[in-house]
Amino acid sequence: AMDGLLDDFIQALQPFHDKYEEKGSKGSFGSYLKQRDGDVAEALVQVTDRKAENSKHKNLVRGYKKLRQTAVKSVKEAVPGLSDLLDKYYA
Repeated sequence: AMDGLLDDFIQALQPFHDKYEEKGSKGSFGSYLKQRDGDVAEALVQVTDRKAENSKHKNLVRGYKKLRQTAVKSVKEAVPGLSDLLDKYYA
C-alpha cells in the first residue's frame, strides 16, 4: 500500500519544498516541515482522501471514513519522524 501512495505523498510535500526553497529558509527541510506539522499532516491525509473517493471498495471506504477523524492527529504525530527521515536522505 505504501508503494502505491509514495508518489502521491511526494507530490503532496512538493509545495512545502517549493516554499522552503523559495524563502531560502534557514535550517533543514525537515525542521521546516516540523514547524508546519498540522499543514503537512492535512496534505498527506488528503492523498488518502482522494484514494478513498475513487475506490470501488465500499466497505473499505466506510471504514476509512470512520477512521478519518483521527487520521490527521495520527499523521501529525508522525511528521517529526518523517522529517528526520527526509533530512537523513535529503541533500
